[in-house]
Amino acid sequence: MKGAETLKKRFTVIFYAVWLAILVIIQPTAVQWISVFGISPDLFIVFVICAALLRGKTHGAVCGFILGMALDLMTGRMIGLSAVLYMYAGFAAGVLKESFISSESRLGSAAFVLGAAFACSAVYMAAYSAAYGSPGLLYGICGTVLPKALYSAAAAFVFSPLIRRSFGLIAERSMFGRRPMHER
Repeated sequence: MKGAETLKKRFTVIFYAVWLAILVIIQPTAVQWISVFGISPDLFIVFVICAALLRGKTHGAVCGFILGMALDLMTGRMIGLSAVLYMYAGFAAGVLKESFISSESRLGSAAFVLGAAFACSAVYMAAYSAAYGSPGLLYGICGTVLPKALYSAAAAFVFSPLIRRSFGLIAERSMFGRRPMHER
């Protein structure tokens, strides 16, 4: 039984590492092709929120921190800020899911992503503005934060079923295609 649990943990780490690699490749390249007026969806927050909704607050927080740090390292600005913001977003989505929400719908995922993307982008913009200056809060929220949050929510609506199905691979039954030995 202990060996099966160790194997499941290893598979989970590999699963998240593969998704991290996919997102690190797709976010700065392919996603830029579908940008509208320079605004593109944030697939990192989409994945973090889906992880939190499917696996709980701990997975959401850890996934959020790691993906946020990867995003910070990719952009090279404000290192650690996205990691902390995404960690809190993943944790909050997991807590809300466990406490209040019972469905796993595409619309629910999109709503969570909309709120998380808006909050994370607004705080990031405020911190960036404080550090480097900015053209204005209203312009930043209306011109960048809100469109990015809406676009990310639309991406969550489209991609959450794919992410949800991929999380089914973590289950031991899906890994081996049969019931575990201890359940036979």
